[in-house]
Amino acid sequence: MEQNFLKVLIFFMGSLISYPVFSESKLDLTIFPFATYEHASDRIKLSNVTTRYGIGAAGFGVSTELIPSIISASIRYGAGYHPSYTLNSFGTEFTGPVRGELLEYGLALDTSKFIFPGSSIEHIVSNRSVFSDSLVGKRGARNFTTTTDAEMKSSEIRINQSIYQSEKHNISIFLGTNDWTLNAIGTAYSEDLTVKKKVSGKNQDVVWGFNYTAQIYGKTADFGFIHRTISADNIVETYELTTKIRF
Repeated sequence: MEQNFLKVLIFFMGSLISYPVFSESKLDLTIFPFATYEHASDRIKLSNVTTRYGIGAAGFGVSTELIPSIISASIRYGAGYHPSYTLNSFGTEFTGPVRGELLEYGLALDTSKFIFPGSSIEHIVSNRSVFSDSLVGKRGARNFTTTTDAEMKSSEIRINQSIYQSEKHNISIFLGTNDWTLNAIGTAYSEDLTVKKKVSGKNQDVVWGFNYTAQIYGKTADFGFIHRTISADNIVETYELTTKIRF
């Protein structure tokens, strides 16, 4: 978490320091708040070990056009907190605070002039983590505390196509591939007993979704839906809702 926060801090500081240079070269920065929530349809099973996956986060991002109307770049960082999350693991129900973190980089190439009007290709790299060190539960007469740390890394290539566009509205759809890697570790311990389980796996699957952009009170707002398939020992679908407002 500290390393990711440091990366974001360096990026933002560099952006602010370089802002006069960007302005002179007409390379403008757009700052946007965002919120996202991703939920999995089931527990992900890898090597006969299962883990839950999901994240909710809110934060800020920065985007800019590296080559106007052709190549754009963005980065966003967000964090989330659930004060009383319930987790079933090791045959026991645990409850306690859980924290989440999201760091994402993206590059987009506008291919309107080369392929189809309103089309683009995106490469998005993200790191999503959920962790807690103070979940508590009871099994029989024994009290347990558990720590959990799950990290989902992904690299996605998406092909976007606008299907409706007007002065104040735009609807686009996308289809692509998601190269994902999941690592999770959980440890439950009491006074004289420690139990640990670890989950690790990776694959390449399909990602698709749509985005709706609208002008609201003079600001540009985006509302998106993303569907991902996770092919582990079982097939799990994840559903993500995301929104942002560009200033």
